[in-house]
Amino acid sequence: MVSDSTQWKGRIVFACNDLANEEQAIKLNPREIRGKLYPSISHSNLWFVEPDRIDDLGVPIGCGSVWMNDVVEANQSSDAYQFAGWDKRILHLSHETRAAVEFALEFDADGSGKWIPWKSVMVPAKGYVPLSLDEAPNAEWVRVRIDRKADGVTAAFHYSNDDDRSPAPTQIFDGLALPEDKLVTGGIVRMQAAATAPLGLIASDTSGGQLQKVGYYELDAELNLRSVDDAQAAAVLQEVAEIPSVRLTADTASILYIDEEGPRYRLPRGREAFDDEGPLGPSRIDREIVRERNVFNAYGTFYELPYRNAGGFSLIRPIATHNRRIKDYCSWRGLFVMTGIDHETQDNERIIRSKDRRAAVWLGVIDDL
Repeated sequence: MVSDSTQWKGRIVFACNDLANEEQAIKLNPREIRGKLYPSISHSNLWFVEPDRIDDLGVPIGCGSVWMNDVVEANQSSDAYQFAGWDKRILHLSHETRAAVEFALEFDADGSGKWIPWKSVMVPAKGYVPLSLDEAPNAEWVRVRIDRKADGVTAAFHYSNDDDRSPAPTQIFDGLALPEDKLVTGGIVRMQAAATAPLGLIASDTSGGQLQKVGYYELDAELNLRSVDDAQAAAVLQEVAEIPSVRLTADTASILYIDEEGPRYRLPRGREAFDDEGPLGPSRIDREIVRERNVFNAYGTFYELPYRNAGGFSLIRPIATHNRRIKDYCSWRGLFVMTGIDHETQDNERIIRSKDRRAAVWLGVIDDL
């Protein structure tokens, strides 16, 4: 979560607040599928980004409402809303009045303040109408007006640009295990609550043909991954970060998630290979990665999952379909960490391996997804 930004030596610097503290996480976001996992300590970071990269971090979207459940008088015009510069635009119109209401759209072509009527839309009593703006004239500004006094009036704009990104993953993800890989290393990870704030890893490995625990490892600030003889640290990590037994189910149509509060949610099914448990055992499904947002990993797709008090599962949205057998993931010192690495890939600088080659993690940032 970005809390501030500035420029420094030609780069844009973002001040990020990565994780909330234990108390906030437990009180605001209880969830069985998340388990008792909570951040060990709050931590923040600075993120240095080349300006040209900003346009490649995702598809621009623009959303806003000139009215939101408002009482609006007859012939009252809304505030002006920016219109130019988008590939796709839609307007959502609704109200709670017991009679039909006519919404009229007007455009200011050049920002001079001269408003030209374009189209009127009749929204039925207590109704809703979506209106595509793809055929609207070129203009700098748009506003909305209604023909009668109405209650609960909403006029919400939703803009986006075309997505021309390739569906092929970039090479930075080479080495993350595929669903069919058998020889892999992985484990559960968590930022440890020590003065040096290392990344703790309880490593597992299948190089011998079967799953075996390798031991406890720590990644330090210099990115050295080494075996550490610390039974207490390993026990704390295992106890707090153990992957819950609550699992997702699937049928021929979709993935099914049943919330402990009752609602049932369906998600796209993904590859059949994810029907079977991977060689490293159960994989992490839900974890807080940035402040007040969880990353939900279901059948090869990452989703952003808001806290319960911010909409929860009903506002889940996809981040990326990765189709990798990811064992665990977390945030650490501003980085995004994933485990579940194949034994073959050797030339990816994003993968940090221990000297004994029995433990490995992938490092990046959450926006790499």
